[in-house]
Amino acid sequence: MTTRERRRADNRPASQLIWPSHLNAKGIARYLDQNHDLAKGVLDVIEAQMLGANGLMVDHQPLRDDGSIHAEFAEELEYWHKKWEESPEVSGEYSWAGLQRILARTLYRDGEYLIKDIYTPRFKHRYGIPYSIEALETDYLASDYNDPDNMLYQGIKFNEWWQPVTYYLRDHPENGHYQMNEPRQVSAKFIRHAKLTDRLRQPRGISVFASTFRRFNDLMDYEDSERIAAKVASNMVMYLRRDPTMLGHSFESDPNRTFEVSPGILWDNLTPGEEPVMMDSNRPNINLEAYRNSQLKGAAAGSKTSQSSIAKTYDGTYSGQRQELIEQYAVYGVMATHFGWSTVLPIKRRVTEAIILSGKVKVPPGIREDSVFDMVCHQPTPPWIDPGKESAALVALKDAGLASPQEIIRKRGRNPREVKREIDEWGKRNEEES
Repeated sequence: MTTRERRRADNRPASQLIWPSHLNAKGIARYLDQNHDLAKGVLDVIEAQMLGANGLMVDHQPLRDDGSIHAEFAEELEYWHKKWEESPEVSGEYSWAGLQRILARTLYRDGEYLIKDIYTPRFKHRYGIPYSIEALETDYLASDYNDPDNMLYQGIKFNEWWQPVTYYLRDHPENGHYQMNEPRQVSAKFIRHAKLTDRLRQPRGISVFASTFRRFNDLMDYEDSERIAAKVASNMVMYLRRDPTMLGHSFESDPNRTFEVSPGILWDNLTPGEEPVMMDSNRPNINLEAYRNSQLKGAAAGSKTSQSSIAKTYDGTYSGQRQELIEQYAVYGVMATHFGWSTVLPIKRRVTEAIILSGKVKVPPGIREDSVFDMVCHQPTPPWIDPGKESAALVALKDAGLASPQEIIRKRGRNPREVKREIDEWGKRNEEES
């Protein structure tokens, strides 16, 4: 970056900030995901650490009038939610956990995605729960649709409070009529637009790679150059050095002249003044790893990951590794909270509504009406570096009354009600067999 670039300023409003650069940024990010192993690794790490193996857990917490959790009602809801999670999306390609993973990847690679609520009876909803979702990349959003005088920005119309009112959707660009047909208007009450933003009232999201494009591209080019140089160096390359002061001898090339190379070979076809010289490429470059690691630190900082996770190098003491893990999981926690708030919780509340309206579950008497849709989203627990120390710390917290068994179970990525049911069933089985 030049001195002039460092002094640049950008005071455009958020509605103009990324237009039309977000389209180019999305394309570059997709190219990196497909062609650069380190960039792909960034998305793999975000996807795994933010969601875990099973996606974000949701714990239903409907309350009785006395403030206690109605466990039976919660268990009924969980049963039908699990049924719905088998195939929540209209294409039928994904489970709920699988859909969360691809949505998280899309969010951080493309910067945004759309979720459309599907209630129509024309679609065959599974298990009679009349609600499904349609996941859409924002290629369907009419980004060229702008009318600032009427609060229409990049395919989204807002009201005076900057709330989305209407989304303008076209066919996917793979359809040849993409730019020809007029976009159809879809009410915002059926659309959920998840996006990564850095500014208030920013209408469109931007890829997590946006600030690191130059670094990733330079690193990819540099590694390609070093790789090619190393391949060249792996072949023996020689040339003949000729002394032009040797008079009376002709150095005209002979097309039939060859040199056999083998261990212990003796060349006797050199003319006076000729000397074979080995070419030294100085490859592999001993500074490659240090340079690569320094670039990865910057790339990790800009892409919300850690250098050790991207590079797959885990060195240092227990304390050092734990400190890095704690700091990084705070970042993953922010990401998980954003994903839960923007996608998981709104969808799961719609599912609960559909389950109740379909008659699968009835709201029992004595339930506080404002708590029927109460639920908590849990971030996956960080992995243990030293299981002995970690488990001892959790037991000490429980014994001191500073943590509940339920909290500890959630930290291990399990549902407290399921764990208790398994323990009770196992205890009952042991009693019957004894």
